[in-house]
Amino acid sequence: MAEYYTTTIKTKGRITKGHFGYIRQQKMRLLIRTLILALGVAGLVITGYVVTKTTKNLLSVAGILTAVPMAMQAASLIFYWKFKGRPEEEYEKVRQLVKNGVMDAELIVAKRDGKAIPVNYACFTENEVLVFTGDTTLDIKEYTEYLHRFLRLSEVDCEIRLLNDIDKYLASLRSRKFTDRDEIDETVLKREGVFRAISM
Repeated sequence: MAEYYTTTIKTKGRITKGHFGYIRQQKMRLLIRTLILALGVAGLVITGYVVTKTTKNLLSVAGILTAVPMAMQAASLIFYWKFKGRPEEEYEKVRQLVKNGVMDAELIVAKRDGKAIPVNYACFTENEVLVFTGDTTLDIKEYTEYLHRFLRLSEVDCEIRLLNDIDKYLASLRSRKFTDRDEIDETVLKREGVFRAISM
């Protein structure tokens, strides 16, 4: 059974991409998967050695092959580990300003150069996207253009305002009118879809 929040659907304890708590949940899921796979690798190799008294057996091969998905889970965990969600009180302030408008939280947009843009909040009006990132080291102009490129490619381009000061971001939200998610133009929902699609 799904629990419904304003624009968040929490399905059986799983938080989906674009919703508050997603980063923390991803870290925990990846950590658990990595540990289970590591235990599986160790168990297969040890069992193979105990049974055959040599490392040259099928269980050892299966253990070594299991190390590949374990390494992939560990790499994802290392990537996510440096990102943190914002405080819940801050999220609630943003949520109250947007009300039932279109809003995403805790997105991580990766670039080809290996860098990533933590999009802590993305709030969508009819003709612009207000983006907040807690990373104060980002080149705002460069990353704004990077995000614009994806909207242009999807033919849903609009104004993007990227801020890294929470007080200025909240002030920007106060000065905007947000249309209810159920009544908003389909183009805005497509923009939201683009943001989710380019996020990890």
